[in-house]
Amino acid sequence: MLARYERALPGLADRLVTIAERESEHRRALQRRAIRLSELGLAAGFVIAMTALCGGIFLVHEGSQAEGMSSIILAIASLVLVFLTRGKRHAGDAAPAPAS
Repeated sequence: MLARYERALPGLADRLVTIAERESEHRRALQRRAIRLSELGLAAGFVIAMTALCGGIFLVHEGSQAEGMSSIILAIASLVLVFLTRGKRHAGDAAPAPAS
């Protein structure tokens, strides 16, 4: 097929291959960036969760049981919520379900 393009317009096949290579590299660069951002989000979530848990434990230790326990419970509930809903925000990317 590329030979026909080359016969129609000399140099066109090479240009098409170059475009495909550039597009492929661009797509890989976007995927690498998405992975880095995902890892950064995981690290930030861990730091926030540990801060809330440690702060709650500190508050309980210092005598503020209600505030400390609420901080601990909210931190744990947030982690559970994230765990249960992970991957669901991209549900629209999936193929549609077959009609019944």
